Amino acid sequence: MPASKKALSQFEGLKSLGTGTSVAETETTRTRGRPLKQGAKSRDPEYRAWGGYLKIKTLNEANYELGKAHGGPDMSDLLEELLAGWVAQRQADEGKKK
Repeated sequence: MPASKKALSQFEGLKSLGTGTSVAETETTRTRGRPLKQGAKSRDPEYRAWGGYLKIKTLNEANYELGKAHGGPDMSDLLEELLAGWVAQRQADEGKKK
């Protein structure tokens, strides 16, 4: 067998069993991983992941308070709100100095 051809496993035919599609069609339409949630921040170009250090006590208490507010903001929403307010305040203070 030439090295360029991929050997099919004995279970390849089971992928298309009961779907009415061939193995080749199944492989081309298959997606990997979980389906995306609507509004996933990890896929939104307006967001970027970052890492930071917080005191354990502060983080635990914030998670507890966020957990009490069912349907409220998550930790990233809270941090976004707080940082945006801080930046706006700093920019306003700088504008007053000029």
